[in-house]
Amino acid sequence: MKKQKFSKFIYAFLSMCLIIIGCSESEPNKDTDNEDIYNNEKQAEIVNKLRDAGANGLFIKDISQSDNKYKITLTDNSTYDIILFTYSASNNLVREINSDDYSVVFSLCSGDKFEIRHEDYLRVNFSSEYIAISPGETKEIAFTVESRGDVTVESTATAGASVSLNFDKQTGHGSLKVSTSDNSGKEYVAVVISNKKRIITRRIDFEEYQLKIVDNTNKTVSEQGGYLSVEFLSNTDYELNISSEGNWISLHDSREPQKKTLTFSVAPNEGESRQATITISAHGGELSLTYTVIQETNLAYQLALEREILVNFYKSTNGDNWHDSYNTNCNENWLSDKPVGTWYGIKTDEKGRVTELRFTSDGLSGILPDNICKLRNLKVFRVVGNKEMAGTIPPDMNQCPDLETFYLESSNITGEIPPELFKCKKLKYVLLGFLNITGTVPETLGEAESLEFLGWAGTKIEGPIPKSVGRLKKLQKLYIHQSLTSDLSEELSQCENLKIISMYGCPIKSLPQSLGKSLIHVDMQDCGIEGKIPPPMLENDELWHMSWGYIVHGNRLDIGIQDVPPLYFASIHDFDRNEYSSKDIFSQNRLTVFITWETWCPASEATIIRLRDLYAEYSVKGLGIYGFTGAGSSEAKKYNKEHGVSWPTFSNLESAFYRSSEMLPNLYSPEHYEYCEPVYPYSGYVPIVTMFDSAGNVVWSDCFNSPSEMVCFIEDYFADAD
Repeated sequence: MKKQKFSKFIYAFLSMCLIIIGCSESEPNKDTDNEDIYNNEKQAEIVNKLRDAGANGLFIKDISQSDNKYKITLTDNSTYDIILFTYSASNNLVREINSDDYSVVFSLCSGDKFEIRHEDYLRVNFSSEYIAISPGETKEIAFTVESRGDVTVESTATAGASVSLNFDKQTGHGSLKVSTSDNSGKEYVAVVISNKKRIITRRIDFEEYQLKIVDNTNKTVSEQGGYLSVEFLSNTDYELNISSEGNWISLHDSREPQKKTLTFSVAPNEGESRQATITISAHGGELSLTYTVIQETNLAYQLALEREILVNFYKSTNGDNWHDSYNTNCNENWLSDKPVGTWYGIKTDEKGRVTELRFTSDGLSGILPDNICKLRNLKVFRVVGNKEMAGTIPPDMNQCPDLETFYLESSNITGEIPPELFKCKKLKYVLLGFLNITGTVPETLGEAESLEFLGWAGTKIEGPIPKSVGRLKKLQKLYIHQSLTSDLSEELSQCENLKIISMYGCPIKSLPQSLGKSLIHVDMQDCGIEGKIPPPMLENDELWHMSWGYIVHGNRLDIGIQDVPPLYFASIHDFDRNEYSSKDIFSQNRLTVFITWETWCPASEATIIRLRDLYAEYSVKGLGIYGFTGAGSSEAKKYNKEHGVSWPTFSNLESAFYRSSEMLPNLYSPEHYEYCEPVYPYSGYVPIVTMFDSAGNVVWSDCFNSPSEMVCFIEDYFADAD
């Protein structure tokens, strides 16, 4: 068949029909429209296209016309009368024509279809294109055959399987009974159907039974009820069971064996959140899926409950005595009839549900109540600086599924970290600081997969960080000051986004040897760490530029000056707005000295005076000195003038040494970006003196330096150079 040419004709013919006659819902104007629709020229054009199709070898043999009716004769001498035009809005008006190698289908405006079949027409429909079957099992598949000629059906099966065929030529209905061996593997059945002019071959594969999840098995519906859809994949019949406590859930639509979506009706909820399960079982109970359905708490009920919880919180923490550092009362609107969102320290969403509870140094005392966890929409819990508040960490915070921030700091809270805290899937920030909590960090830590910041400091928590920490792929900052009694877990290296570790004063002896690739800042001062630095840390130039002093101070590491990478920065500006780069600074000097100092520091003053004298003697021989300070421009200039300093001075906070383009968050307030940590080489103390050769390599560095040692090094350096 020349299908392409026939398709082009059909498209043109259909377009012409739509242009000329269209599908009208009202009777055309007999005085104006009919003449245009049925003029001889346009009728002839349509008829010629039909005859062209017959001339191109398609199965249309002839077209003849009688009034507005066309008789189409096929190559097998079958004839059909088709009404293409009418003088009224007749239902016989042709709307669309579709074709393939088997037939031409005329779609009428009435919605009916008229099909002209080719003489070798043959179609086969199987009830299934696959068989879900177990070894040694027997299954039956039905099929139907449509044909314009005599039909034969043959079947065969792969080794290990058998098939029996039953086919009724009169009705076109048939079936295949298939059996597999006890050791069935990749088996299938092949079926061949023929009417002497066409042959159709189908392969029906055997598959193992399947019952698989399409979407999440945890379903949440609103308090108002409505409909719930459950989607799954199945190639076998299945059974349905709703748990006894789910009498508020009912199947909404009828179920067919092949249906993959079930819709349930859910009754409205007038009280607290409730839960039930839906179980779908298949293949005699060997396969099953269980869906957990949670319906939200009724809004009116929830708002009343939350008000009651807050009133209890107020009374438990002596709300009448709340006050800030200025002795100002901090209980505005509490216990009033006003919306709780107007109560001091409380924020709500658009429905009035509590989302934030924030109290910072507001004089809370008494006991922190456990029922805070029933504020189901709580996102932020931040209670810090209330030293007289006691109690324990609420044990069931996982009842707050939206919880993102949990800060509890500087109070008399006791007990242990409840494992449930880390079961909050949206939890991002956790800080437990200066509390009397004990025990260890629970293994459930790894379940908080959204966690970005984790900190505990000034607590009595002991032991290692759980190995499950390796599951925290989003963790960026770890803050554990003086609160770790075991070496860091090797699994910490699996936290691929970890950028900052602050653990000063933790009595650990070594570091995981795979740690350091993603880090940009490490503070491990005064930990007493011995031995070698992990290779990824040594190879991480950015980390060294950021944290060298924080790494080496108070540790006994096997590392020398020669291991520190060269310093590089593209552009910084001094207080007079002169621009410098590391390339220019180091290349134009034999020896470059960086001093970090502060106006209030006597040791800084002593060091600057000694450097001033050395600069006067050796600047002509290639000694360059550059100062970095946290003082403001006017204060620094005044200080330099008083001490006879003539070298360039930079602001730490404005220079490249403070990563001004990528400001690090305050480690103690990880939600905010309040300041940046100083960069290379700085340990948090002053004065710091570091010396570089002409290539930017560190040749000498010291904190709390001995001025005499610094002087000797510079004098010897230039003596050797001479």
